[in-house]
Amino acid sequence: MKKQRLMYAAAFFSLFTFVGHSIGVVSNRALDEMPASATYKIMQLTSVNFPMGFTRDIATLMTGSNLCLSVYLLIAALICILFARNPVWSSRDNQVVLVNACGLVLTGIISAFCFFPVPAISLLLAAALSSAAVFSKS
Repeated sequence: MKKQRLMYAAAFFSLFTFVGHSIGVVSNRALDEMPASATYKIMQLTSVNFPMGFTRDIATLMTGSNLCLSVYLLIAALICILFARNPVWSSRDNQVVLVNACGLVLTGIISAFCFFPVPAISLLLAAALSSAAVFSKS
């Protein structure tokens, strides 16, 4: 299979995870349920002090962490798209794609243990496809 097709497929799975995660972050569906709502209120009331005088509640930290993950997933997908549009790769390009694939693998493994199977499978597929593109002849 051509490098470009493999990279576009990898981008699809990264974008699929990005969209699903981002919708989950902004929808706050779980907050409608009473136990989740009570937990969220506790998170808002629990603060963490940072070394330079900053204080943030845990709910804000969790939202920031979720948004950072969304940004990472989007950037990983954009990297796949950029390389899919480039028919000729240098050895440096192969290294960048493999580093991106490593990030997707690690994020997929964390997703498998901490969340649920769909994002884990999607990210591991993206990593496998982009890694296969590195070793593809065409």
